[in-house]
Amino acid sequence: MEVEGTELLPIVAINANTLELGDCNPKGEYMWESYFRGEVPINPDNEYELTISHNGGEASATITLPGDFEITSPEEDDTLHQGEDITVSWSQSEGTKRYKLHIRLSYDYGDTANPTYNNFRLDTILSNSNTSIIIQKEKIFPPEIDSVQAGHGFVDISSENGPRIGFSAEGNISGEGIGYFTAYTRRYVYFNIEDASN
Repeated sequence: MEVEGTELLPIVAINANTLELGDCNPKGEYMWESYFRGEVPINPDNEYELTISHNGGEASATITLPGDFEITSPEEDDTLHQGEDITVSWSQSEGTKRYKLHIRLSYDYGDTANPTYNNFRLDTILSNSNTSIIIQKEKIFPPEIDSVQAGHGFVDISSENGPRIGFSAEGNISGEGIGYFTAYTRRYVYFNIEDASN
């Protein structure tokens, strides 16, 4: 949440834990780039209340951190071979509204002395009823890919709660303020990419 033109330095707290002002000017004054930071005990399935007190009153929002989950496929340091589909699956996260997926696959192929680089990216959002996605091999390894030398992959999944920023006009802040208060639980894995013969 942004507070613009306030005469009183906002007091920001999460579950009564007051946050400190960061990146202020030499006089300790709030600036456009300022933010609030602090240590707040975080546990999945717990509820968190944000409060902002300023000269115009108080704004607040409450949210529940989605439950913990695990990525079940691929596993850390697994190997995806050329010509294979990739199945990304994970366990259910309680209390989530959606899953945000970032998938990156990068590898060299062709002549070992002068390889060509290929990069596959997928950013997508799935409903809370989904716990898997399959990416077809033709999208990962196009027909012109003759021989994969080596590469790596990365799967990053966030279980999110709260309004999607930019998709909800009003946000979820009540009282004297506007904005978004969201929470997410995140898991990620790295894996290898090799030629089918390895």
